[in-house]
Amino acid sequence: MRIQDDALLLSVRPSGENGAVVRLFLRQHGVRAAYVHGARSRSRRAVLQPGGLLSAEIEGRSEGRLPIARLESQRARDGLMTGALPLAVIPWLTGILAGALAEGDPHADLFGRADALLDLLALGPDGPVAARALAEFEASLLAELGFALDLSECAVTGAVTGTQLAYVSPRTGRAVTQEGAAGYEARLLPLPAFLLDRAAPAGRDDLLAALRLTRHFLVKDILAGQRGAHLEKARDLIDARLARLL
Repeated sequence: MRIQDDALLLSVRPSGENGAVVRLFLRQHGVRAAYVHGARSRSRRAVLQPGGLLSAEIEGRSEGRLPIARLESQRARDGLMTGALPLAVIPWLTGILAGALAEGDPHADLFGRADALLDLLALGPDGPVAARALAEFEASLLAELGFALDLSECAVTGAVTGTQLAYVSPRTGRAVTQEGAAGYEARLLPLPAFLLDRAAPAGRDDLLAALRLTRHFLVKDILAGQRGAHLEKARDLIDARLARLL
């Protein structure tokens, strides 16, 4: 096996005297684990920063042994290592991609969205821009993994997509209109208009509602057990920092 591809670095675990086991999200080849020689040298540490965009060359070895990866930086994204918000987002983003994506399954579109989100965060955007980008990415992640929110019509009245869709069922992920939700609003999750129409504006309440919505379904459908609890704590930090920026 020999793979050449773009890669996002998800994790680094020291192994041996000077090497490391890395998990990479490859544009065309999905999540893969590999071994990097000399990973703890000063020059290699500068390359092996989670969230960086890399050029990866991976060669397989004998069965039962990790392939060897040679990695070179394409974009270091130094801004990810200095801003309070990016420093909170990186463990959440890399952790959920590493845990939720099946080994080797290609997700080229999701790779592009993750790459774009990391580029944006590295520029140090203001709170509303970052919050909207994160919510939209998480909605796309849910869809990629087969848990897309059903915003095509009202689950109660059958009304089609439009501004009248105002809530989402926390159980089914289906949209509900204001009319269909009458008397049950407190049991439903608000649906911000910008998740239906990218041209729609998004105020503070809309952004916080969108983040609560995507978080609910990520936790419900994807995260589980001790690892899920760890990622929930990472998301708590993101939410707290965004709330101060909005």
